[in-house]
Amino acid sequence: MCYLKKEQKASSKDHGGVLIGYNSLFYSLRSSKVRIKSFTLIELVIVVALAAVVSLAIYRTFASGLNIWKKTRVTPPQEETAFFFEKFTAEARNSLKFTGINFSGEKDRVEFPTLVESRILGKTVGKIAYIYDEGRHILRKKQYDYSQSYLGGEGSSYDALTNVSSFHFTYYFFDEHKNEYVWMDECVQNKIPIAIHMEFELSSPEGLTFNFSKTIRIPVESY
Repeated sequence: MCYLKKEQKASSKDHGGVLIGYNSLFYSLRSSKVRIKSFTLIELVIVVALAAVVSLAIYRTFASGLNIWKKTRVTPPQEETAFFFEKFTAEARNSLKFTGINFSGEKDRVEFPTLVESRILGKTVGKIAYIYDEGRHILRKKQYDYSQSYLGGEGSSYDALTNVSSFHFTYYFFDEHKNEYVWMDECVQNKIPIAIHMEFELSSPEGLTFNFSKTIRIPVESY
């Protein structure tokens, strides 16, 4: 009996030691977890600063790429104007006297008979009109084939130039009263002028302005 009691006391001591060991291990693990999850104020400041630097770098890269994309999609004013000059010159030099389609011109518009392309008739005599819309800052082109010119059809139209700040046509005639050649803001009695001069100003989205001028001689014997 004495031997069993001693054995029970010993075992109880052993169990108590094990419980104490488990408790100390639990507290040590718990304290270590708390230390791992916590951050100091300096560490937080460093993380926030790094995040701000990375975000700024990403934003600048994106903004730079977006600006390049916009520039590649915008036609430069010089290129747009060169194409317009080429088309207008070809149309004006093909101008001709034609019964029922008169040449008329003012400082902000001009229309004349010339050769046009028609989807139905092919290449035929028709009428071209260029009209400056000051309110919308565009130079509008309207084209009529032979039947549309006589029957008053709608024809086709599109913007020949955009972002136009100002536009002015003048016409070169021989003044029989003064016996000299003069530039005029309007055509005289529906006669075809010797030449057409145009001056205009284009503006870009960046606020830049570009001035252009050109004189087109019309090889038609008007007099």
